[in-house]
Amino acid sequence: AAGMTAEILDDYEEGTWEGAFTMVTSGTVTASATNNLLYYTKVGRIVHIQGNIAISAVSSPVGMLRLSLPFASANLSEEGGYPAVGIRTTSVDWDGGTSPHALVLNNTSYVGLQVSTDDASPNNVTPVGGDNYTFSLSYIAA
Repeated sequence: AAGMTAEILDDYEEGTWEGAFTMVTSGTVTASATNNLLYYTKVGRIVHIQGNIAISAVSSPVGMLRLSLPFASANLSEEGGYPAVGIRTTSVDWDGGTSPHALVLNNTSYVGLQVSTDDASPNNVTPVGGDNYTFSLSYIAA
């Protein structure tokens, strides 16, 4: 195909990583030590991640809640590197009419967790201890 640079699959890896939470602005969020092991499969530059992670403690969270990725995302043009996905949550208190989602931005090593509201810009998630997130998503690595 036009633009093709390689014909041989030479990169396959699968493994686990311990997910870690951070807040963009300030505060701390601690993942549960018994529920933070996440899974990935990397084929070429495509990384698929999935798992379930819980929050055990939170202190003064401000800004977007972020979850670490096993590989940094690519810097693609025209927002081609912005995969978004819905997530399943338990023990999370969402306002009526909102929907949680996860977003991987270009050239980052985290996935951001936000909530969408009808006819409005996304809002930040305010985490609390006991929150639980289940997800499955794919992105392009750098």
